[in-house]
Amino acid sequence: MSEPVNPKEQPNTLEMTRTILKNAGGEEKSVDELRQLIRTTYGIEPAKSLDRMLYKRPAAGRGFYKTIDGKYGLSELRKGVAIDEVPVSSTIVI
Repeated sequence: MSEPVNPKEQPNTLEMTRTILKNAGGEEKSVDELRQLIRTTYGIEPAKSLDRMLYKRPAAGRGFYKTIDGKYGLSELRKGVAIDEVPVSSTIVI
């Protein structure tokens, strides 16, 4: 029989979200998908404020990004061109 997990030893919601997104191999997930994956992977309810946590991180440049269709991913696993790598009109060479 396993002992209950000490809450201080359990990862917080953002750490669980990072782990899930890393294990997804760069595939973006919606907040609802992330909630469900936290429930099934860790056996606990994620923080009710998960959507607010994720909303703030991309704007602050803190390891997450948000797609146009409202899914989240990890910046370190982002596919394609990053927003800050798109040339501005003054740097485009014709």
